[in-house]
Amino acid sequence: MNSRMAAWFILSGLIFGHGFGVGADSPPLPRTHTASAIDRLSGFDASRITAAGDWLQRPNDPEKLAEIAKLLYQVNRMAKSGFGLSVSAGGHAASSTKPEDTSDQPDYRTARVGDSLFLRGRAVSISSTPLPAELAEVLEFDTVYHTQVLVEEPESRTQDATGIATRIHVLSSSVPRAWLATAQSDGLYQQTSALGVVVVPASENRASIIAAPSLAWLPTDQTDSPSAEDWALLSRHGFDLSHIEAIRERSGKPLVADDQVAFYELLRAADQIGREAVPAPPRVDAGKLLREASQTIGRRIRLPCQSIRITRVGIDRAELRERLGTDHYWQIDALGDLGNLTIRIDSGLQGAEAAVFENRFPISIVALRLPAFFEPFVSAGDGTAAVRSDVALVSRQLLIDGFFYRLWAYENDRMGRLGNARQIGPLIMASNIADMEPLPDDLAGVDRIGHFAAFAGVLMLVITCVWLYRTSRADAIAQTKRRASS
Repeated sequence: MNSRMAAWFILSGLIFGHGFGVGADSPPLPRTHTASAIDRLSGFDASRITAAGDWLQRPNDPEKLAEIAKLLYQVNRMAKSGFGLSVSAGGHAASSTKPEDTSDQPDYRTARVGDSLFLRGRAVSISSTPLPAELAEVLEFDTVYHTQVLVEEPESRTQDATGIATRIHVLSSSVPRAWLATAQSDGLYQQTSALGVVVVPASENRASIIAAPSLAWLPTDQTDSPSAEDWALLSRHGFDLSHIEAIRERSGKPLVADDQVAFYELLRAADQIGREAVPAPPRVDAGKLLREASQTIGRRIRLPCQSIRITRVGIDRAELRERLGTDHYWQIDALGDLGNLTIRIDSGLQGAEAAVFENRFPISIVALRLPAFFEPFVSAGDGTAAVRSDVALVSRQLLIDGFFYRLWAYENDRMGRLGNARQIGPLIMASNIADMEPLPDDLAGVDRIGHFAAFAGVLMLVITCVWLYRTSRADAIAQTKRRASS
């Protein structure tokens, strides 16, 4: 190992921690195509589930409110381990926004009480009912939301003549926060999807009622918000924008199991967008991401940086590998420019030295695929991609196009020695990675210097020739005058 490589190894070990993988205790995603969920709803059978749905007809009955709240609590618990729907059947509420994908999903009109069900449509109205404080404390949520959704029917299905069955009532313990303000001011008409349990099946004189943990927000229309264009782009590629608030709340904290869905959805969407022809995003530096982290979440950015280390991070869950089309992703540890900003991180321990960053700051980039110029660094042995190294130390100037996820905290040796257990830095989901490294051995720089030297040499030669000519002419005139005077 040469001295330069050793220096990079030490620097990468001091500054950067490990990537975010899916551990064995992470909640799995849905697996089977369709199945009854009754046996997984502790304490509820079909009759009790149906009775809980009577709350919509008796909204002022505290006992009915308590029953539907208890059912939602069980649905929320079940959601952490999957609903029993496959990826192809819409097992992930925001995995696709294409209407044609609904053709192989269970028909809500023939679903039975307790069946897991995925739906997609337009949320048109929303109301909320607060829970008594004692009940909210036990159930870990404080409001029951009632959202009416108009289902978008595929052409292969015939809508009921009455139109009643196209309206579905979704009861949940959470909705996108942006909907609450929108519904009060301009009315609600938002594209959405939900994965839940049938409480009351659709019939000729009654619309279906579904209990779900939450509803996805999948807007495709741009608004006047500075983030609207970027968010609409993400939404068109299956990212549920209701994750944004939760991501913002976890800013500055380590990656945890609750990040899993949003993390991989955004990573997948960023990768898909990188395969399309889209305008260049605005250029930012690491300083801006640190100063304006909350406002930049989910925004598309362009960031110059210098790589230090590339790490291959394995994906354990078969469902995630199927959805992402790979069994790993890549984490690039890098340094980004701070501009004129100086960052000081105090440890909080008396007498401990503060960490001070000037000029450059650690950033992390994750990507589903690496560009071709990185292949020689991550290939091992015979130089082919068949055998890969899990960690490669690479110093290279890069230009990253991608989406800002959030600030995240991770362990590293430097902060540990200063009394701080974790480093905090920007985390970016890459769409494209461009090579900005000068030619080997700075041939480009040498070439530019050579041209300049050549130009300077020619110029000096011309000046010398002119000087010699004028000097020789002056000497000749002087000699002529001397001869004439003699």
